Amino acid sequence: MPAFRKTAETFSSGARTLPQRYLISPDIFAKEQGRIFSTQWLCVGRQSQLGKPGDFFLQNVAGESLIILRDQEGQVRGFYNVCRHRGTRICKERSGQLRETLQCPYHAWTYGLDGKLLGAPHMESVKGFDKAQHSLRPVNLALWEGFIFVNLAESPAPMEIVFAPLKGKFTHCKSMSMHETPPTKGGVSLEVRSNVVHAGRRPTLRRLTENRETAPYAWVNPDQDHKATLSEIGVLKHCLSTA
Repeated sequence: MPAFRKTAETFSSGARTLPQRYLISPDIFAKEQGRIFSTQWLCVGRQSQLGKPGDFFLQNVAGESLIILRDQEGQVRGFYNVCRHRGTRICKERSGQLRETLQCPYHAWTYGLDGKLLGAPHMESVKGFDKAQHSLRPVNLALWEGFIFVNLAESPAPMEIVFAPLKGKFTHCKSMSMHETPPTKGGVSLEVRSNVVHAGRRPTLRRLTENRETAPYAWVNPDQDHKATLSEIGVLKHCLSTA
């Protein structure tokens, strides 16, 4: 597994940025989805977004819709947002509060917040049908320094091993509310990266405010006419640049 190295250690004289095709090619993006975003641990949000049991939000990762929630026992879980019956999207709202169950709007299959199938109308007469074999498909999920990570791979490397070189470096972020703007010094602006970047989307950079000295930058989801708010921004790396 490659180690984390500083830019100064990997800099090569005469190096250039990637050709344009690497930034706009659908074929290259498809390869990135399959080789990177579908196999690596990706940040999808903050634990603080799930303050109470039943709180949930949706996140798209490499073309897959995921439900991230806090169950009745307080555990953070992740599931594919797909009913095991006919493949219908279970949740359509981007975030909200669930009671004690998730119910598919198509045939009313009902799941507990732990993913277990609780009710399947008219399936009791189907020979050999076992509810225990039709739970929501879970996604690999790990908690790290207040952040929530997922990995779509079947057997990913453990999160604690992958992120071992960064242990303790972001502990201060645990107490940071995503509605707060970290302090910046005069003459510089704070660049923050939205979770859509970590989810493998093609974002567009826009300025959230017109204040050149303190305006935070955020990535905007191109599939929605929507400016990212600080509550949607999964900050792992703060890059300071001159305005």
